[in-house]
Amino acid sequence: MSKKILSFILLFSLILSNAPCVLADAQWHEEQGHLYQAGSLSAPNHDEISLFSANRNAAMNALSTAMLSLQPSVDISSYRITPSEIENLFSDTVNAHPEFFYIGNSYRYYINDSYVSSVQFTYLYAKEIILQKQALIAEEQQKILSALQPAMTPLEKALAVHDYFVLHYAYDYERYLNDTLPPSSFAIDGLFIDKTGVCQAYALGYMLIMQSLDIPCIFVPSYEMGHAWNMLQLGDSWYHIDVTYDDPVETELGFVSHQNFLCSDTGIMNTAHSAWESPYTATDTTYDSAFWKNLRGGLFYDTGYWYYLSGSMRSIEKRTIDGKPTTVLTDHFDFDTKITFYNDCIFYNKAHKVYSLKKDGTQRTIYSTLDENNGSIVGLVLQEQNLVLQQEDLSSFVQVPLAPSFSVTIHDDVLTILPTGYWPSSARLYLAFYGRNSELLLLESLMPQPSHVQNISVPTYGSPLFVRIMGLDGLTPFVDAKTVHIGG
Repeated sequence: MSKKILSFILLFSLILSNAPCVLADAQWHEEQGHLYQAGSLSAPNHDEISLFSANRNAAMNALSTAMLSLQPSVDISSYRITPSEIENLFSDTVNAHPEFFYIGNSYRYYINDSYVSSVQFTYLYAKEIILQKQALIAEEQQKILSALQPAMTPLEKALAVHDYFVLHYAYDYERYLNDTLPPSSFAIDGLFIDKTGVCQAYALGYMLIMQSLDIPCIFVPSYEMGHAWNMLQLGDSWYHIDVTYDDPVETELGFVSHQNFLCSDTGIMNTAHSAWESPYTATDTTYDSAFWKNLRGGLFYDTGYWYYLSGSMRSIEKRTIDGKPTTVLTDHFDFDTKITFYNDCIFYNKAHKVYSLKKDGTQRTIYSTLDENNGSIVGLVLQEQNLVLQQEDLSSFVQVPLAPSFSVTIHDDVLTILPTGYWPSSARLYLAFYGRNSELLLLESLMPQPSHVQNISVPTYGSPLFVRIMGLDGLTPFVDAKTVHIGG
């Protein structure tokens, strides 16, 4: 055989061997989904698709398992999913799982024998970034859940989470106006980590928390409005909840609207909602005129009662969720008065002062006073263990600590102790004086009050001497002990 013929045969064989690879590349298809976390406000088209087929549900489980474990792709060849079904399958899977904030809107799928055999995902972040974000989201999620009490009904849990969102998160208004919204502002990572987002983030975040509480909750888009919110099931009835609309922009800290909490279809239309997409109707009007509708601040739960500033701004009230109000305190509150709840105490602002009030209406005291030259206090909210006070210009803030602590100084054999923060009524400061050989010489107890100086004369037992000071609530230490050395 001549060399020319042999070369031709080898070249032809090489072409044939490469043919399947060319065909394989041609069978990959790239598509865009309808992901809410990517900004979509239109639901996938489910016409002529069986949403409850065993194959479809199994394929969705396969997709979600792969996404959860951060796999680059997944084999779904055994489920006989057609190309016309894959877009809805992909979008429905991600949209049902707000925790998949890291999944991009684009994806690829491979066709084999007229069916989709595998799906390839797009990840918005590197794996280590995803894991970091997941840890921070889990921490925030736990913080929200720990604010709930076991005795709460599903309705009360829905209310508490609604108010938590409004009090702790803010609409990403400036970047919305500038058209510079990052992907995270549409998803739960922006809301739970950066504490800001747009309506998709609010609705997906609320849906995630309700899912963790086993309360049925869905995402409700309105393409016509360019907006989204939630629907929630209580008992046999569904209701609308729009946390975004209840958290209006450019309002003072502590402002909470409840106009869009547990509305019927009629009720939500009365707050300018329209053309939404939902498989459910909300016909029950029970809560369209509930007591929370006209409140301007948060509601705070403690041992069966909700505490709040009345709509008339003339009293702080408490009530069970379906009971009648009882007055805790009557006063002529300012229009800008807000309240919050910490341990067993209510805090509220009025003009330049912050007051503390026992939840039974007793022991009303001035907790903190601001310089009048800085303007009145117009907003108040609890963040961690601090009161954050907002002043008239809406851009100046002052932090007032609530965590109990104290400082200690000594001069001329006199200990000066200055308690700071909020001390429960059962709390005591214990002073243990020890001698040269660490023997206990004297034990004294004080009833601390915020900003109230305690001067204690040092006993004359000789020196050196040291005193151990610890804050106790009952028998449990709740502030760090401090040791002061006296003498040589």
